[in-house]
Amino acid sequence: MNDLQEFDNMHDCHTFNGLHVCSSCWGILVLSMRKEEDKKIYTSVCELCGENTKGYVTKKWVSRRIEQNRGEAIEAKHALRDAIPWMRTKTTESQIMKELGF
Repeated sequence: MNDLQEFDNMHDCHTFNGLHVCSSCWGILVLSMRKEEDKKIYTSVCELCGENTKGYVTKKWVSRRIEQNRGEAIEAKHALRDAIPWMRTKTTESQIMKELGF
């Protein structure tokens, strides 16, 4: 396992999981527990990546990144309108289906 955040108690791990997601896929974190000698060690792992979890990012960071990506997508679409003619037309679903022969 990687050098992931470890906790001595379940509550701190749950609190951490509520504020963070997986840094690789932005998946939800779940609690993983292992015993070492006479104590329990709690670790946050991605529900999708599991033991391959690389690290964490905050949910707030992910939200900002998603908004930034939306803005970049809008800017790219506007920039490409002049280069790609079909992006300027507003074709309906029925028109597209007709052009495809349906």
